[in-house]
Amino acid sequence: MSSLLIGKEFSFRPLEKLALSPLLDNVKATTALLVALTFFSLIFNYALSWALHYWTRTHGKPGQPPPRYPSFIPWIGGAVTVLFNGQSFLDRATTFRGKLTSCRVRFLGRELYFIQDRHSVAALWKQNSLSSPIEPYILVLKYFFGMKKEALSVYNKDDSGPFHKPFRGSQVEPRNRVDWITHHEILKGLTGAGLKPLTKRTAEAIVGRMDNTPVGHDWVEYPDLMKFFQELVGTSIMESLAGPALFDLNPNFCDDFWKFDKFLPKLAKGIPDFLVPGFAQVRRSLLDGLKKY
Repeated sequence: MSSLLIGKEFSFRPLEKLALSPLLDNVKATTALLVALTFFSLIFNYALSWALHYWTRTHGKPGQPPPRYPSFIPWIGGAVTVLFNGQSFLDRATTFRGKLTSCRVRFLGRELYFIQDRHSVAALWKQNSLSSPIEPYILVLKYFFGMKKEALSVYNKDDSGPFHKPFRGSQVEPRNRVDWITHHEILKGLTGAGLKPLTKRTAEAIVGRMDNTPVGHDWVEYPDLMKFFQELVGTSIMESLAGPALFDLNPNFCDDFWKFDKFLPKLAKGIPDFLVPGFAQVRRSLLDGLKKY
């Protein structure tokens, strides 16, 4: 029996007499066809996108939206390229025939505008209705700071603008005008009469820290110049804004802040926070410190 089982003439093919074999062949053929059609449709769409992009660049009229930069996979857009070489991608997308220009870029289902040419920038500054930073606020609060959906809804609903007078048609209650409230408080604290005491506190904090550094009349070598300025100037600015109690209660707050800052370029590229090791712990430490403060 053993010699029969291992003999050259023996062949075990249980699917030959079953109806599954033709079915599997059909599935393979259908899958191959779908893959081929998808691939060729992506190539066709990519070529058509480049043609439309070039046509809009050379025949576009004033007042039209900037052309959309072509991407091989429409929904993903430029996310993959930005992830690996963001600066090179932006240089290509915002340059045409050696001159700076503007474009639209699809990025994970969103459409981002990159304004680089002089005429568009000048026109943008003249349009008050386009001056609201509410969209960047939402992106930063959601992806950088992890704000919950319920809290973000207040920002999403605010269409009143950053000025004292709401935009025409806005029905947002005055207490929910987070765009205006944020803009007004920043303006009050960082300009005009509010800037002088802030500058005074910052200068005094820097001088105080300089006096406490182990630096005399001789040269002292520091391993990291950036870290030196972060600890000296960065901590002084934070203290002038929040007061000394922030660091009295959280001695490591400044270190955690700069650790948090190093993670931001990755998050800005669209990488989910759970794929960035160590980020969640640093963010939680900062949030806990602010709650304690």
